[in-house]
Amino acid sequence: MHLYVDTRPFGSSVPRGAHRLIQAITSRLPGNWLGMRTAILLRRRAMARLGEAGVDVTHFNLRLRLYPVGNTCEKAALYTPQLFHPLERMVLARLAREAVARKSLFTFIDLGANVGLFSLMAAQLAGGRARVLAIEPQPDIRERLAFNVENHPGFDIRPLGIALADREGEVDLFIDQRDRGGSRIGGRGQGESVKVRGRKLEAVLIEEGFEGADVMKVDVSGSEELVLWSFVETAAAALLPRVLLMKDSSAMWTRDVFALLRARGYSEGERSRSHVFFYLERKSV
Repeated sequence: MHLYVDTRPFGSSVPRGAHRLIQAITSRLPGNWLGMRTAILLRRRAMARLGEAGVDVTHFNLRLRLYPVGNTCEKAALYTPQLFHPLERMVLARLAREAVARKSLFTFIDLGANVGLFSLMAAQLAGGRARVLAIEPQPDIRERLAFNVENHPGFDIRPLGIALADREGEVDLFIDQRDRGGSRIGGRGQGESVKVRGRKLEAVLIEEGFEGADVMKVDVSGSEELVLWSFVETAAAALLPRVLLMKDSSAMWTRDVFALLRARGYSEGERSRSHVFFYLERKSV
């Protein structure tokens, strides 16, 4: 199923009436059980009226068009931005400040960029002094990513439409129709699939002119092992990012990616419900 993408100028789809009221309420709710339950009930009512349309909002000091139906990431950011990965945003803000203080640009690589929220936040947190590579293989999600990026012409963000894999060549991307953020390569029996171009991470970084990065986010719905294993195991130390922001999908892996990271000199840092930060000691690799 192709997702709807509205290409009208930003501001053409601002929330109105009941939807505006519901969004105003949910964006102020606390993160406790009662707050989350209230948000779920209210956003369900709003989404029933909204259908597949997108909504133009300014969240995280960013101009975003978000489509809550069929993508958990967009739904969470639209209705409860105050609860959208608060630990990750706090740590990224610190890392961006430190990188900018050390040099002129904050370099951020986003593997599994979805509609670009982390890529855009990285650029915004660095005050626009960032170079960002946003990799997203799903064609329609990538269109949404491109729209959000184009609304921030002062940011240096390059969207790249490939799937990162353990080999070069065409691969199957299995589409999660309930949550497009859960689509992945390397799966079977997951329903609809599309053919996409697969690339190895090391080759992409060299081709795009990235010698390492300040932060690399890796959230590829359980395919982190396929994307990272050969790269972490064999890449030159200069190519390894200073910090990895990893989705913890370890229950889906056949090998211990975290153990491999430690063997290459990374140590575990902050951990949220869904992500973990790993920090590299350059002298150890």
